[in-house]
Amino acid sequence: MPGSAFPFRLREPRSPFSFPVLVECGDAIRRHLARNISDSGIFIDADPPYELGAVVRIVFIYPGSDVELTAVGVVKHHECHPTMMLGESVDVMGVGIAFLRFEDGVVRPQAQPLAS
Repeated sequence: MPGSAFPFRLREPRSPFSFPVLVECGDAIRRHLARNISDSGIFIDADPPYELGAVVRIVFIYPGSDVELTAVGVVKHHECHPTMMLGESVDVMGVGIAFLRFEDGVVRPQAQPLAS
């Protein structure tokens, strides 16, 4: 996109709202804030960022319920973007993740472990 701040082309429209997610990469599980989502991927704040090409599991927990949905994705790009925190503009590192698949293709209760 000429003149765009993004060095890549978004394939699908994104829904720009924030919500919490858990991301599992290797042996670590970290809590992040997702900034937008589409059918093909998600952008999350992640500082420090995950390595490009890293395969991660993203757990979406529906507020007020005991249901979660787990997606597997690959980190496609890093981006530093300004955001407002406590009334000040700060730069926040984030990563774009392309979905590879959704586990089981259905939602399941949170009580089940994240193990592969």
